Amino acid sequence: MNDDQRQEIIRRLKQGEEPSTEWARILFPPEKREYCKALDEQYPGAVQRLLIYGSKARGDAGPESDLDVLLIVNGKAARQKRQLRWVGYMLAAASSAVPSILAYTEDEWASRERSGSAFQRAVEHDAVQML
Repeated sequence: MNDDQRQEIIRRLKQGEEPSTEWARILFPPEKREYCKALDEQYPGAVQRLLIYGSKARGDAGPESDLDVLLIVNGKAARQKRQLRWVGYMLAAASSAVPSILAYTEDEWASRERSGSAFQRAVEHDAVQML
């Protein structure tokens, strides 16, 4: 798949189109899918959204790029943010992915939006939602 095709898939996903099996295989390698599965199994209902953002989401990642992940958790899971991130880091230890995982509660993320956070705007602009 060339970069133009990858960008087209990302554009369609951002417009809400459901990913085909082929898209999922190309855009979301096993380590990303495993993280979603592990979170759902170990902490059911805790994660409201799992977003991939940054260069990997935009399709312009280089060989040294990390995998930027943002978790948005419900308020009840606020005290579990560290554990939710740890699941991803443990899975990454067995793969080639180098993640950078951040976690916010829904209220914290909404507060960033209300305050006009440049980081929040950039993440939402680039984001590919995995969960």
